[in-house]
Amino acid sequence: MAVLLDLPSELLLDILSLVRSTLSFSARLQKSTYWALSLTSKRLNVLANPFLYHEYVNLDVRIGFAPFANTIVNRADLAAHVKRLALRGVEEPVNNADLETIQRLADAEDLPHALATVSEVHHRQEAVAFFLIVALSSKVECLHVESRDLHRVPWFILNLVLQKALGEIPRQFGRLRNVDFNGGGRHGMIDIINASGFLRLPSLETFQLRNGGPNRTDPSEWKCPARTSSVTTIKLQECLLSCDLFIRLIRSTKAVKNLVYINTTQWTSRTPAPYLWEHRGSLESIHWSAEHLSKQTSLISNEKGSMRDFQKLHTLIWDQYLLGAPSEWSDRIEVRLVDHLPSSLVTLVLKSCDPAIIKHLDRLTNADPTWLPNLKTVTVRIAGLRRGIVSHDTAGDDLRKIAERFASKNVHMSFTLPLS
Repeated sequence: MAVLLDLPSELLLDILSLVRSTLSFSARLQKSTYWALSLTSKRLNVLANPFLYHEYVNLDVRIGFAPFANTIVNRADLAAHVKRLALRGVEEPVNNADLETIQRLADAEDLPHALATVSEVHHRQEAVAFFLIVALSSKVECLHVESRDLHRVPWFILNLVLQKALGEIPRQFGRLRNVDFNGGGRHGMIDIINASGFLRLPSLETFQLRNGGPNRTDPSEWKCPARTSSVTTIKLQECLLSCDLFIRLIRSTKAVKNLVYINTTQWTSRTPAPYLWEHRGSLESIHWSAEHLSKQTSLISNEKGSMRDFQKLHTLIWDQYLLGAPSEWSDRIEVRLVDHLPSSLVTLVLKSCDPAIIKHLDRLTNADPTWLPNLKTVTVRIAGLRRGIVSHDTAGDDLRKIAERFASKNVHMSFTLPLS
Protein backbone atom coordinates (compact mmCIF):
# COMPACT_ATOMS: atom_id res chain seq x y z
CA MET A 1 0.00 0.00 0.00
CA ALA A 2 2.89 2.38 0.87
CA VAL A 3 4.47 1.70 -2.52
CA LEU A 4 1.22 2.52 -4.28
CA LEU A 5 0.91 5.76 -2.39
CA ASP A 6 4.40 6.79 -3.53
CA LEU A 7 3.49 6.41 -7.20
CA PRO A 8 2.55 9.44 -9.30
CA SER A 9 -1.15 10.22 -9.17
CA GLU A 10 -1.62 9.66 -12.92
CA LEU A 11 -0.10 6.17 -12.76
CA LEU A 12 -2.07 5.35 -9.62
CA LEU A 13 -5.32 6.26 -11.36
CA ASP A 14 -4.40 4.05 -14.32
CA ILE A 15 -3.72 1.09 -12.01
CA LEU A 16 -7.01 1.57 -10.16
CA SER A 17 -8.88 1.79 -13.47
CA LEU A 18 -7.26 -1.46 -14.65
CA VAL A 19 -8.19 -3.25 -11.42
CA ARG A 20 -11.77 -2.01 -11.66
CA SER A 21 -12.05 -3.16 -15.28
CA THR A 22 -10.60 -6.56 -14.42
CA LEU A 23 -13.06 -7.08 -11.58
CA SER A 24 -15.98 -5.98 -13.77
CA PHE A 25 -14.91 -8.33 -16.56
CA SER A 26 -14.56 -11.17 -14.07
CA ALA A 27 -18.08 -10.60 -12.80
CA ARG A 28 -19.48 -10.52 -16.32
CA LEU A 29 -17.53 -13.64 -17.21
CA GLN A 30 -18.84 -15.43 -14.16
CA LYS A 31 -22.41 -14.41 -14.99
CA SER A 32 -22.01 -15.39 -18.65
CA THR A 33 -20.55 -18.73 -17.68
CA TYR A 34 -23.49 -19.35 -15.36
CA TRP A 35 -26.04 -18.60 -18.09
CA ALA A 36 -24.09 -20.67 -20.63
CA LEU A 37 -24.11 -23.66 -18.31
CA SER A 38 -27.79 -23.11 -17.59
CA LEU A 39 -28.70 -22.97 -21.28
CA THR A 40 -26.55 -26.01 -21.98
CA SER A 41 -28.33 -27.88 -19.22
CA LYS A 42 -31.70 -26.98 -20.71
CA ARG A 43 -30.50 -27.94 -24.17
CA LEU A 44 -29.32 -31.31 -22.87
CA ASN A 45 -32.70 -31.85 -21.27
CA VAL A 46 -34.41 -31.12 -24.58
CA LEU A 47 -32.11 -33.50 -26.41
CA ALA A 48 -32.63 -36.22 -23.82
CA ASN A 49 -36.41 -35.70 -23.72
CA PRO A 50 -37.39 -34.44 -27.18
CA PHE A 51 -41.04 -33.92 -26.21
CA LEU A 52 -40.43 -32.40 -22.80
CA TYR A 53 -41.28 -28.84 -23.85
CA HIS A 54 -43.72 -29.72 -26.63
CA GLU A 55 -47.14 -28.53 -25.50
CA TYR A 56 -48.53 -28.73 -29.04
CA VAL A 57 -48.47 -32.14 -30.75
CA ASN A 58 -49.50 -32.12 -34.42
CA LEU A 59 -49.69 -35.55 -36.05
CA ASP A 60 -50.77 -36.87 -39.42
CA VAL A 61 -51.85 -40.46 -38.87
CA ARG A 62 -51.16 -41.29 -42.51
CA ILE A 63 -47.49 -41.05 -41.59
CA GLY A 64 -46.16 -43.67 -39.22
CA PHE A 65 -46.05 -42.28 -35.70
CA ALA A 66 -45.94 -45.41 -33.56
CA PRO A 67 -42.54 -44.40 -32.02
CA PHE A 68 -44.04 -41.15 -30.80
CA ALA A 69 -47.11 -42.91 -29.45
CA ASN A 70 -44.84 -45.32 -27.61
CA THR A 71 -42.87 -42.39 -26.18
CA ILE A 72 -46.02 -40.73 -24.87
CA VAL A 73 -47.40 -43.92 -23.36
CA ASN A 74 -44.09 -45.05 -21.85
CA ARG A 75 -43.15 -41.65 -20.42
CA ALA A 76 -45.91 -40.21 -18.29
CA ASP A 77 -43.66 -37.26 -17.41
CA LEU A 78 -43.51 -36.29 -21.07
CA ALA A 79 -47.20 -36.85 -21.74
CA ALA A 80 -48.04 -34.54 -18.85
CA HIS A 81 -46.74 -31.58 -20.90
CA VAL A 82 -49.03 -32.16 -23.89
CA LYS A 83 -51.82 -29.59 -23.86
CA ARG A 84 -52.82 -29.39 -27.54
CA LEU A 85 -53.32 -32.47 -29.69
CA ALA A 86 -54.07 -32.30 -33.42
CA LEU A 87 -54.69 -35.45 -35.43
CA ARG A 88 -55.04 -35.25 -39.20
CA GLY A 89 -55.59 -37.77 -41.95
CA VAL A 90 -58.02 -40.05 -40.14
CA GLU A 91 -59.64 -41.42 -43.28
CA GLU A 92 -61.47 -44.56 -42.19
CA PRO A 93 -63.50 -45.27 -39.07
CA VAL A 94 -62.67 -48.08 -36.71
CA ASN A 95 -65.19 -50.91 -36.87
CA ASN A 96 -67.20 -51.95 -33.83
CA ALA A 97 -65.08 -55.01 -33.04
CA ASP A 98 -61.89 -52.96 -33.05
CA LEU A 99 -63.60 -50.27 -31.01
CA GLU A 100 -64.40 -52.74 -28.26
CA THR A 101 -60.75 -53.80 -28.21
CA ILE A 102 -59.57 -50.21 -27.92
CA GLN A 103 -62.09 -49.42 -25.20
CA ARG A 104 -61.03 -52.43 -23.17
CA LEU A 105 -57.31 -51.73 -23.58
CA ALA A 106 -57.71 -48.03 -22.79
CA ASP A 107 -58.73 -48.96 -19.26
CA ALA A 108 -55.70 -51.22 -18.82
CA GLU A 109 -52.96 -50.24 -16.40
CA ASP A 110 -50.17 -51.57 -18.63
CA LEU A 111 -50.40 -48.92 -21.35
CA PRO A 112 -47.25 -49.91 -23.31
CA HIS A 113 -48.51 -53.47 -23.70
CA ALA A 114 -51.98 -52.20 -24.52
CA LEU A 115 -50.60 -49.93 -27.24
CA ALA A 116 -48.72 -52.83 -28.79
CA THR A 117 -51.98 -54.76 -28.94
CA VAL A 118 -53.87 -51.79 -30.37
CA SER A 119 -51.27 -51.55 -33.14
CA GLU A 120 -52.39 -54.96 -34.35
CA VAL A 121 -55.95 -53.73 -34.92
CA HIS A 122 -57.05 -53.84 -38.57
CA HIS A 123 -57.09 -50.05 -39.03
CA ARG A 124 -53.92 -49.63 -37.04
CA GLN A 125 -53.24 -45.93 -37.55
CA GLU A 126 -56.78 -44.91 -36.75
CA ALA A 127 -56.77 -47.20 -33.73
CA VAL A 128 -53.56 -45.68 -32.41
CA ALA A 129 -55.03 -42.20 -32.99
CA PHE A 130 -58.07 -42.99 -30.88
CA PHE A 131 -55.95 -44.66 -28.24
CA LEU A 132 -53.67 -41.64 -28.11
CA ILE A 133 -56.68 -39.37 -27.55
CA VAL A 134 -57.83 -41.56 -24.69
CA ALA A 135 -54.33 -41.79 -23.20
CA LEU A 136 -54.03 -37.99 -23.16
CA SER A 137 -57.67 -37.23 -22.38
CA SER A 138 -57.01 -36.14 -18.81
CA LYS A 139 -54.24 -33.72 -19.87
CA VAL A 140 -55.23 -32.24 -23.23
CA GLU A 141 -56.75 -28.75 -23.27
CA CYS A 142 -57.26 -28.43 -27.04
CA LEU A 143 -58.28 -31.29 -29.34
CA HIS A 144 -58.33 -30.99 -33.13
CA VAL A 145 -59.35 -33.93 -35.32
CA GLU A 146 -59.40 -33.64 -39.10
CA SER A 147 -60.85 -36.46 -41.14
CA ARG A 148 -62.51 -37.20 -44.43
CA ASP A 149 -64.89 -39.55 -42.69
CA LEU A 150 -65.51 -37.50 -39.60
CA HIS A 151 -69.24 -38.10 -39.47
CA ARG A 152 -68.44 -41.35 -37.62
CA VAL A 153 -65.23 -40.45 -35.80
CA PRO A 154 -66.83 -38.48 -32.92
CA TRP A 155 -69.32 -41.28 -32.43
CA PHE A 156 -66.51 -43.65 -31.52
CA ILE A 157 -64.89 -41.10 -29.23
CA LEU A 158 -68.24 -40.62 -27.54
CA ASN A 159 -68.52 -44.36 -27.07
CA LEU A 160 -65.11 -44.31 -25.43
CA VAL A 161 -65.68 -41.51 -22.97
CA LEU A 162 -68.86 -39.47 -23.19
CA GLN A 163 -71.40 -42.25 -22.91
CA LYS A 164 -70.04 -43.18 -19.50
CA ALA A 165 -71.66 -41.85 -16.36
CA LEU A 166 -71.74 -38.04 -16.26
CA GLY A 167 -69.64 -38.08 -13.10
CA GLU A 168 -66.77 -39.73 -14.99
CA ILE A 169 -66.57 -37.14 -17.74
CA PRO A 170 -64.37 -34.63 -15.84
CA ARG A 171 -61.96 -37.46 -15.11
CA GLN A 172 -61.66 -38.26 -18.81
CA PHE A 173 -61.54 -34.73 -20.27
CA GLY A 174 -61.25 -32.63 -17.16
CA ARG A 175 -59.05 -29.98 -18.82
CA LEU A 176 -60.45 -29.90 -22.34
CA ARG A 177 -61.31 -26.30 -23.25
CA ASN A 178 -61.39 -26.36 -27.04
CA VAL A 179 -62.63 -28.96 -29.55
CA ASP A 180 -62.16 -28.41 -33.28
CA PHE A 181 -63.56 -30.94 -35.74
CA ASN A 182 -62.99 -30.65 -39.48
CA GLY A 183 -64.66 -33.03 -41.91
CA GLY A 184 -62.21 -32.07 -44.65
CA GLY A 185 -64.79 -31.46 -47.36
CA ARG A 186 -68.41 -31.70 -48.41
CA HIS A 187 -68.08 -35.46 -48.84
CA GLY A 188 -66.85 -36.04 -45.31
CA MET A 189 -69.18 -34.05 -43.12
CA ILE A 190 -69.30 -34.52 -39.39
CA ASP A 191 -72.63 -35.28 -37.76
CA ILE A 192 -73.20 -32.42 -35.35
CA ILE A 193 -75.55 -34.54 -33.26
CA ASN A 194 -72.77 -37.01 -32.52
CA ALA A 195 -70.36 -34.18 -31.75
CA SER A 196 -72.86 -32.46 -29.48
CA GLY A 197 -71.87 -34.78 -26.64
CA PHE A 198 -68.72 -32.70 -26.15
CA LEU A 199 -70.91 -29.75 -25.16
CA ARG A 200 -71.56 -31.59 -21.90
CA LEU A 201 -67.95 -31.23 -20.76
CA PRO A 202 -67.88 -28.79 -17.82
CA SER A 203 -64.48 -27.38 -18.82
CA LEU A 204 -65.28 -26.78 -22.51
CA GLU A 205 -65.17 -23.14 -23.64
CA THR A 206 -64.93 -23.32 -27.45
CA PHE A 207 -66.84 -25.61 -29.82
CA GLN A 208 -65.63 -25.38 -33.43
CA LEU A 209 -67.15 -27.34 -36.30
CA ARG A 210 -65.98 -27.16 -39.91
CA ASN A 211 -67.66 -29.08 -42.70
CA GLY A 212 -70.46 -30.15 -40.41
CA GLY A 213 -73.12 -31.97 -42.29
CA PRO A 214 -76.55 -33.53 -42.37
CA ASN A 215 -77.73 -35.25 -39.25
CA ARG A 216 -77.69 -39.03 -39.71
CA THR A 217 -79.68 -39.65 -36.55
CA ASP A 218 -82.92 -38.37 -35.07
CA PRO A 219 -82.60 -34.70 -33.92
CA SER A 220 -84.26 -35.79 -30.69
CA GLU A 221 -81.01 -37.64 -29.90
CA TRP A 222 -79.22 -34.33 -29.29
CA LYS A 223 -76.82 -35.15 -26.47
CA CYS A 224 -76.68 -31.89 -24.50
CA PRO A 225 -79.71 -30.67 -22.50
CA ALA A 226 -80.75 -27.04 -22.88
CA ARG A 227 -78.90 -24.38 -20.88
CA THR A 228 -76.36 -26.83 -19.44
CA SER A 229 -73.23 -26.24 -21.55
CA SER A 230 -70.47 -23.90 -20.35
CA VAL A 231 -69.34 -23.18 -23.93
CA THR A 232 -68.99 -19.45 -24.60
CA THR A 233 -67.56 -19.56 -28.15
CA ILE A 234 -69.25 -21.34 -31.07
CA LYS A 235 -67.62 -21.44 -34.52
CA LEU A 236 -69.45 -22.92 -37.51
CA GLN A 237 -67.70 -22.84 -40.90
CA GLU A 238 -68.71 -24.43 -44.20
CA CYS A 239 -71.51 -26.36 -42.51
CA LEU A 240 -74.83 -27.61 -43.81
CA LEU A 241 -77.33 -27.56 -40.97
CA SER A 242 -81.04 -27.44 -40.49
CA CYS A 243 -82.36 -24.48 -38.55
CA ASP A 244 -83.61 -26.90 -35.88
CA LEU A 245 -80.08 -28.17 -35.27
CA PHE A 246 -78.72 -24.64 -34.96
CA ILE A 247 -81.45 -23.83 -32.46
CA ARG A 248 -80.55 -26.91 -30.41
CA LEU A 249 -76.91 -25.89 -30.47
CA ILE A 250 -77.49 -22.29 -29.43
CA ARG A 251 -79.95 -23.33 -26.72
CA SER A 252 -77.57 -25.89 -25.24
CA THR A 253 -75.35 -23.15 -23.87
CA LYS A 254 -75.87 -21.00 -20.82
CA ALA A 255 -74.43 -17.85 -22.39
CA VAL A 256 -72.75 -17.44 -25.79
CA LYS A 257 -70.16 -14.66 -25.93
CA ASN A 258 -68.57 -15.22 -29.34
CA LEU A 259 -70.22 -16.57 -32.48
CA VAL A 260 -68.63 -17.33 -35.85
CA TYR A 261 -71.16 -18.27 -38.55
CA ILE A 262 -69.40 -18.46 -41.93
CA ASN A 263 -70.71 -19.99 -45.17
CA THR A 264 -73.14 -22.15 -43.26
CA THR A 265 -76.16 -23.09 -45.34
CA GLN A 266 -79.57 -23.80 -43.89
CA TRP A 267 -81.70 -26.62 -45.21
CA THR A 268 -84.89 -24.61 -44.95
CA SER A 269 -85.96 -21.03 -45.57
CA ARG A 270 -86.01 -20.40 -41.83
CA THR A 271 -83.25 -18.20 -40.48
CA PRO A 272 -81.42 -18.87 -37.20
CA ALA A 273 -80.83 -15.18 -36.47
CA PRO A 274 -83.88 -14.60 -34.21
CA TYR A 275 -82.64 -17.28 -31.83
CA LEU A 276 -79.42 -15.35 -31.22
CA TRP A 277 -81.61 -12.74 -29.57
CA GLU A 278 -81.91 -15.15 -26.62
CA HIS A 279 -78.21 -14.43 -25.93
CA ARG A 280 -78.46 -10.67 -26.39
CA GLY A 281 -77.24 -10.15 -22.83
CA SER A 282 -73.99 -12.09 -23.33
CA LEU A 283 -72.89 -11.86 -26.99
CA GLU A 284 -69.71 -9.80 -27.31
CA SER A 285 -68.56 -10.60 -30.85
CA ILE A 286 -70.26 -11.88 -34.00
CA HIS A 287 -68.64 -12.95 -37.27
CA TRP A 288 -71.59 -13.42 -39.61
CA SER A 289 -71.89 -14.65 -43.18
CA ALA A 290 -75.13 -15.80 -44.79
CA GLU A 291 -75.87 -16.63 -48.40
CA HIS A 292 -79.31 -15.07 -48.80
CA LEU A 293 -80.28 -11.44 -48.26
CA SER A 294 -83.23 -12.36 -46.05
CA LYS A 295 -80.95 -14.32 -43.71
CA GLN A 296 -78.53 -11.42 -43.57
CA THR A 297 -81.12 -8.81 -42.73
CA SER A 298 -82.83 -11.02 -40.16
CA LEU A 299 -79.82 -10.56 -37.89
CA ILE A 300 -80.23 -6.80 -38.10
CA SER A 301 -83.91 -6.80 -37.26
CA ASN A 302 -86.47 -9.56 -36.83
CA GLU A 303 -89.75 -10.33 -35.10
CA LYS A 304 -88.01 -10.76 -31.73
CA GLY A 305 -85.99 -7.58 -31.71
CA SER A 306 -83.14 -5.59 -33.19
CA MET A 307 -79.37 -5.80 -33.06
CA ARG A 308 -79.55 -2.75 -30.82
CA ASP A 309 -80.64 -5.12 -28.07
CA PHE A 310 -77.15 -6.71 -28.00
CA GLN A 311 -75.83 -4.26 -25.45
CA LYS A 312 -72.52 -6.11 -24.86
CA LEU A 313 -71.64 -6.52 -28.54
CA HIS A 314 -68.29 -4.80 -29.15
CA THR A 315 -67.13 -6.49 -32.41
CA LEU A 316 -69.18 -7.16 -35.54
CA ILE A 317 -67.55 -8.77 -38.59
CA TRP A 318 -69.84 -9.21 -41.58
CA ASP A 319 -68.85 -11.18 -44.70
CA GLN A 320 -70.59 -10.68 -48.04
CA TYR A 321 -72.74 -7.81 -46.85
CA LEU A 322 -75.13 -7.34 -49.77
CA LEU A 323 -77.78 -4.63 -49.69
CA GLY A 324 -79.28 -4.99 -53.13
CA ALA A 325 -79.45 -2.58 -56.05
CA PRO A 326 -79.35 1.22 -55.51
CA SER A 327 -83.07 1.37 -56.31
CA GLU A 328 -83.65 -0.49 -53.06
CA TRP A 329 -82.12 2.25 -50.90
CA SER A 330 -85.48 3.86 -50.20
CA ASP A 331 -86.63 4.47 -46.64
CA ARG A 332 -89.24 1.74 -46.89
CA ILE A 333 -86.47 -0.89 -46.82
CA GLU A 334 -85.90 -1.54 -43.12
CA VAL A 335 -82.61 -3.42 -43.53
CA ARG A 336 -80.08 -0.65 -42.94
CA LEU A 337 -77.44 -2.00 -40.64
CA VAL A 338 -76.44 1.45 -39.40
CA ASP A 339 -79.91 1.98 -37.97
CA HIS A 340 -79.60 -1.00 -35.66
CA LEU A 341 -76.01 -0.98 -34.37
CA PRO A 342 -75.76 -1.22 -30.56
CA SER A 343 -74.20 1.60 -28.57
CA SER A 344 -71.60 -0.82 -27.17
CA LEU A 345 -70.00 -1.42 -30.61
CA VAL A 346 -66.24 -0.73 -30.82
CA THR A 347 -65.17 -2.46 -34.06
CA LEU A 348 -67.17 -2.81 -37.29
CA VAL A 349 -65.75 -4.85 -40.19
CA LEU A 350 -67.73 -5.21 -43.43
CA LYS A 351 -66.23 -7.57 -46.03
CA SER A 352 -67.17 -8.17 -49.67
CA CYS A 353 -69.64 -5.30 -49.54
CA ASP A 354 -72.09 -4.12 -52.12
CA PRO A 355 -71.37 -0.50 -53.22
CA ALA A 356 -74.64 0.46 -51.53
CA ILE A 357 -72.73 0.42 -48.25
CA ILE A 358 -71.29 3.83 -49.19
CA LYS A 359 -74.62 5.54 -48.63
CA HIS A 360 -75.12 3.67 -45.38
CA LEU A 361 -71.72 4.74 -44.07
CA ASP A 362 -72.48 8.32 -45.07
CA ARG A 363 -75.65 8.10 -43.01
CA LEU A 364 -73.63 6.76 -40.09
CA THR A 365 -71.15 9.67 -40.12
CA ASN A 366 -74.01 12.17 -40.03
CA ALA A 367 -75.69 10.49 -37.08
CA ASP A 368 -75.89 11.87 -33.56
CA PRO A 369 -72.40 11.46 -31.97
CA THR A 370 -74.02 9.97 -28.88
CA TRP A 371 -75.44 7.14 -31.00
CA LEU A 372 -72.25 5.05 -31.08
CA PRO A 373 -70.05 6.60 -28.39
CA ASN A 374 -67.66 3.63 -28.21
CA LEU A 375 -67.01 3.12 -31.94
CA LYS A 376 -63.26 3.22 -32.69
CA THR A 377 -62.61 1.27 -35.90
CA VAL A 378 -64.48 0.79 -39.18
CA THR A 379 -63.08 -1.45 -41.94
CA VAL A 380 -64.79 -1.77 -45.32
CA ARG A 381 -63.89 -4.02 -48.26
CA ILE A 382 -66.00 -3.49 -51.36
CA ALA A 383 -66.18 -6.57 -53.56
CA GLY A 384 -67.25 -5.11 -56.90
CA LEU A 385 -68.43 -1.92 -58.55
CA ARG A 386 -71.38 -1.94 -60.94
CA ARG A 387 -70.35 -0.68 -64.35
CA GLY A 388 -72.22 2.49 -65.24
CA ILE A 389 -73.55 3.04 -61.71
CA VAL A 390 -70.60 3.59 -59.38
CA SER A 391 -67.13 4.22 -60.82
CA HIS A 392 -63.88 3.35 -59.08
CA ASP A 393 -62.84 7.00 -58.74
CA THR A 394 -66.24 8.12 -57.46
CA ALA A 395 -66.37 5.37 -54.85
CA GLY A 396 -62.84 6.18 -53.72
CA ASP A 397 -63.61 9.89 -53.36
CA ASP A 398 -66.82 9.22 -51.43
CA LEU A 399 -65.11 6.79 -49.07
CA ARG A 400 -62.21 9.18 -48.42
CA LYS A 401 -64.66 11.93 -47.47
CA ILE A 402 -66.48 9.52 -45.17
CA ALA A 403 -63.16 8.50 -43.59
CA GLU A 404 -62.35 12.18 -42.93
CA ARG A 405 -65.67 12.70 -41.18
CA PHE A 406 -65.07 9.56 -39.12
CA ALA A 407 -61.63 10.88 -38.16
CA SER A 408 -63.21 14.08 -36.83
CA LYS A 409 -65.13 11.82 -34.43
CA ASN A 410 -61.96 9.93 -33.41
CA VAL A 411 -63.00 6.87 -35.42
CA HIS A 412 -60.40 5.25 -37.67
CA MET A 413 -61.78 4.03 -41.00
CA SER A 414 -59.94 2.00 -43.63
CA PHE A 415 -61.37 0.80 -46.93
CA THR A 416 -60.37 -1.41 -49.86
CA LEU A 417 -61.69 -1.11 -53.41
CA PRO A 418 -61.40 -3.75 -56.15
CA LEU A 419 -58.88 -3.14 -58.90
CA SER A 420 -60.33 -0.89 -61.58
